[in-house]
Amino acid sequence: MDENVTIVVGSDEQPESVAKTDTPEVSTPDADTDVEERQEAYVVAPPQPAPTLEDTNEDGSDKYANYEQFLAAHSEWTMQEATRRLEERQATRNHEQAVNARHAEAVTAYRQTNPDFDAAMKSVKPVVAKLQKALGPGVLNVVDRYTTQDADHGVAVIHHLAAHPEELKRIVRLPPALQLAELGKVDALVGSASSRRPSPSATARKLQSVGIENAYGSDDFQEWKNRRNEEERSRRR
Repeated sequence: MDENVTIVVGSDEQPESVAKTDTPEVSTPDADTDVEERQEAYVVAPPQPAPTLEDTNEDGSDKYANYEQFLAAHSEWTMQEATRRLEERQATRNHEQAVNARHAEAVTAYRQTNPDFDAAMKSVKPVVAKLQKALGPGVLNVVDRYTTQDADHGVAVIHHLAAHPEELKRIVRLPPALQLAELGKVDALVGSASSRRPSPSATARKLQSVGIENAYGSDDFQEWKNRRNEEERSRRR
């Protein structure tokens, strides 16, 4: 665990290298950009189906008069798809960089008014190390994503969990969707310290829009399920 932030953001897998001259320009919006504008900046066109010899026009006639026309269309699709994938990878990198930059700025600002933040981060490091050893390196994935991307008071949530390690240990043992619900409660709690009437948290908005069972991906749920099953098998031995 970094002393500056609770969890490292992003996948352990290194991004594929892309030659600078071949990488499309995808702008990274700054932290002051409207949320919807930031989301649009990372939208990449969906993949299009590859041409086939069975393709037809609207009137039902063959789309390609001969095999050479089909090969030309397929070659053009291949180039377009390669460009789209490059744009997709670059948009992902830009998104991660923007998230990390905003989070780093938030941590710096939070430190100014919370001098005990660094001490709390240092004290929780052994707890995190034990959790990762017992439950796997991805045990904090949901906490990481929530505090850096979804929370209204992400750094304060990190500080609270670092200062209350028993609560952290309890939350990370829950299924991902329930982790999200519990993190939302912490978010509201730390937010109420600075406002008597906090706005609905990002968690509440997310749960309303997608439902608790879909709040985070199935991969996180499967990871938790596998971990729970392994713990049950260990207890039976």
